[in-house]
Amino acid sequence: MLLFSAMALLRPWRFSSLADGSFGGDASSSGSEKIAVALVFERLPVLIPKTDPVVYAFQELSLQVSMEAAGIIGGTLMRSWGKAKAR
Repeated sequence: MLLFSAMALLRPWRFSSLADGSFGGDASSSGSEKIAVALVFERLPVLIPKTDPVVYAFQELSLQVSMEAAGIIGGTLMRSWGKAKAR
């Protein structure tokens, strides 16, 4: 088994997309090798960047100002409401 693992490391790897169902390796990869590679990739950490509070506050203020400039307050168009009430 150790010899098989060492030979697997010495084989040239090819990079391909996941569309053809391979995760890398040569075309004669066995199913167990593909499962092992899939498990390795499954355990890689996924990093989700956190939004800085200052950036978040600026985005919220920018959205609020642009909505007020467009006349949208609380999700409704206030200009048409004001015209209807004035009649």
